[in-house]
Amino acid sequence: MPAIHNHYVPAYYLSGFTDPVADNLFMYFKTTNRVVQTTVRSVANQLHYWSDETEKYLANEVENPANPVLDKIKSLQPITQQDRWLLSRYIIAMLKRVPEGRSRILSRSPTVMRETMDRFKTELEAKRETDPSKADRIDNLIGQIDNLPPEFFDKIPKEVWEDIISPEMTRKSVTALHNMRWIFITTPKERGFLASDNPVVYTRATGIRPPAGELVFPISQNVALWASWNKEWREGYYPARKEIIDEINYWIVDSATEYVFYSKHKNWVLELIKKVRKHAKKAAKG
Repeated sequence: MPAIHNHYVPAYYLSGFTDPVADNLFMYFKTTNRVVQTTVRSVANQLHYWSDETEKYLANEVENPANPVLDKIKSLQPITQQDRWLLSRYIIAMLKRVPEGRSRILSRSPTVMRETMDRFKTELEAKRETDPSKADRIDNLIGQIDNLPPEFFDKIPKEVWEDIISPEMTRKSVTALHNMRWIFITTPKERGFLASDNPVVYTRATGIRPPAGELVFPISQNVALWASWNKEWREGYYPARKEIIDEINYWIVDSATEYVFYSKHKNWVLELIKKVRKHAKKAAKG
């Protein structure tokens, strides 16, 4: 049986950043000037990153329902409230499934972990009331939480992280994103949006909570979601000036863990990565 490489960034999502003719993309290394031409199947994955059960859950319950919504947005079509909900689930799961999200969850302190498990139990109990079909699985999870040994809180096990990936486990975040004002920024063909191995960019100081929370998520090379609590925003699709595109791409590169993706080998991408590295070094020196 061949080894299983799990995509922490879905291959279907990354296809929105490929060359439509050659059907490949370029992977830029954030910490060096290295660039590799490759395919979506070969990037943003790790060997046995999670269990087969998690792979099936993400594919069937998160990715497949949201893929038609991604396609709608790529073609600049209006989306429904249900579409928004499906995409909100997808984006919140993306935050937790990528290596940056996993590291963030696995590194929680004992106090934070206890608070997280308490919230986790509360959300599980609420989910059991709204979806009785999953009662057995939820009861099993609650039982596991109640029987956690004290040493668990020093280091969260990988299995619990896999359960936390589910958007149902952080339903408040899904609801918050769904309720924000959404605008879609479109780009001209000569310069598009980048993707990365950590493609969801959000306000680190506050998260996505109101009133200051914001979130940016590149949908494809030609369109990106920008969500905010700004009540003056009128939702829809808007062409962006080069300055806005450059700013969003700066955020995307800055948020990347190791890799940035684009359909072509472009000097402007390399220069942007160098700029982010320079600013990071300057910030590190204080």
